Amino acid sequence: MSPTDPVAGSLRFRPHAVTKPWGGYELARRLARVRGQGVAGLPIGESWEFVPGGEHASVIEGGVHDGRRIDDALTTPPPVMVKLLDSATDLSLQVHSRKWEAWLILASHPGAQLYSGLREGVRRDDLTAALDACDSPEIRRCLRSIELAPGDFLVNPPGTLHAIGGGFMLLEVQTPFEETWRLWDWDRDRQADPERPLHRDEAMTALDETSRPALLPPTSRAVQAPGFEISLPAREGGRACLRGPGFEIDIELGTPLGSTFDLRLISQDVIRRSE
Repeated sequence: MSPTDPVAGSLRFRPHAVTKPWGGYELARRLARVRGQGVAGLPIGESWEFVPGGEHASVIEGGVHDGRRIDDALTTPPPVMVKLLDSATDLSLQVHSRKWEAWLILASHPGAQLYSGLREGVRRDDLTAALDACDSPEIRRCLRSIELAPGDFLVNPPGTLHAIGGGFMLLEVQTPFEETWRLWDWDRDRQADPERPLHRDEAMTALDETSRPALLPPTSRAVQAPGFEISLPAREGGRACLRGPGFEIDIELGTPLGSTFDLRLISQDVIRRSE
């Protein structure tokens, strides 16, 4: 193993903007750190703000470790992924077999809705019939829709059928598992975008038809996640914090929520010396 040094202070990271067919221009409009990222002229759906490893592991920004990947610099990066999302239109309907994820709404258009779980009384066979008919309106009728406003927080455990609707900007916190089983993509042309295949068999196998997560009560601003705890900002704005063994991630979200973004990692881990 390479020689190591203690972490000095906090670490910040470069955003990684990802173009999506459902993305918009709100992230780039609101946040200077995202502006100029991605492909010029194309909508940004996601800005990956902290990724602990893999192909797109976060790159340190500023300080003596500027330009180093987090999984090269730290011996044990925190087991969490943090994204900003901008949904101009609906995301695909999907299920994760292992991934836990949560959404903090930063901004929303009036009447914007997302889907989390099957509607009460709907069974797996009802959803299967709507999918067999390729009937998007009927598929929507199978789903539990929720209208959310800034400051609302929703957790989707593994197995939860879900889709973010159009009209949201949100903070997504998740465990860093890659698998996403896409069940339906709202009649988007899959031939025009072969990177968005459907995974119906895998999604239906992973689906927990009883999962209908509840919104976090307005008075409760702390949530236990797998391997870490989330402290939420006040509904009008402020700072979120993710704490786990040996690390703390502070996220300044501004007042009102989403008016700014600044993520800092404070770690008790050690920094590997550059070769």
